[in-house]
Amino acid sequence: EIRAFVRQQKEAGADLIKIFASGGMLQGGMTLSQAQLNAACDEARKQGLRTLVHAYRDAVRAATLAGCTQIEHGLGASDDDLKLMAEKGTYFDPQDGLLIETYLGNKDKYLGTPFFNEETFAGLAKALPLHHELMRRAVSIPGLKIVFGTDAAPGSHGLNAEEFIHRVRDGILPMTAIVSANSVAAEALGMVDQLGAIVPGLQFHHKGNAPDGRDVFRRRSVERHHGRPARCLCDERRHRLQECRSPLNCWLWWSPALMGLLNGYFRSARTAATVSYSAAPQSGRSENGR
Repeated sequence: EIRAFVRQQKEAGADLIKIFASGGMLQGGMTLSQAQLNAACDEARKQGLRTLVHAYRDAVRAATLAGCTQIEHGLGASDDDLKLMAEKGTYFDPQDGLLIETYLGNKDKYLGTPFFNEETFAGLAKALPLHHELMRRAVSIPGLKIVFGTDAAPGSHGLNAEEFIHRVRDGILPMTAIVSANSVAAEALGMVDQLGAIVPGLQFHHKGNAPDGRDVFRRRSVERHHGRPARCLCDERRHRLQECRSPLNCWLWWSPALMGLLNGYFRSARTAATVSYSAAPQSGRSENGR
């Protein structure tokens, strides 16, 4: 039945299969057997589909052994589980800080909705340091392919940069954090021929407005599509360059610390981009593209 279901999704136009192999963060027992996971991921692979597996604790190892494409979340994974993921080439999409901070910061909006009560929020607060600990351990595993993901919790949109900051604080090198959200993510998506790097012929699009009252987030925008000129709008207090040698010089608006580490590297990079600067703050809803 599982194999037939996967084939049906392929016929319906799906390009991936999302599998819930365990319960939620706070009650993450396995919901599928090893045999069921094996069948789902094997059939998806035969159909040319990726498999993204929501997995906590024991489900992490089970999904990895099943040959699934990517593990989402992964809280409760042991070092041996992480090493197995690296050996199997399984992509790992953990969340470091933004996810739980979004829940806690919007408690008044979540409280009383399904699955959210005072006990839930107490559990989330206890889980936050565990997320940081998992990220620090994951970073130490050679060859583990960590991609950038936020779980897209309501309230987190437009704040993706916070997750980058958490990851760097937990030991990911600034450049590695950037790569995780670009070329490694494109590889995980099976789209390296379309995006993931700023090179002629690939898509590059970043456009956004800063939330009010956050000095670190200022007006910035970078656009590049199929070789057309790029446009960069940055906070000139953080980017005091006569010209932008690379759009990434502007894209790294989220952290002056990252800019200090990487600015020298990107100064030497050359692109054919046309660049303009603006330091004017801009309010409004954030709009992020790939």
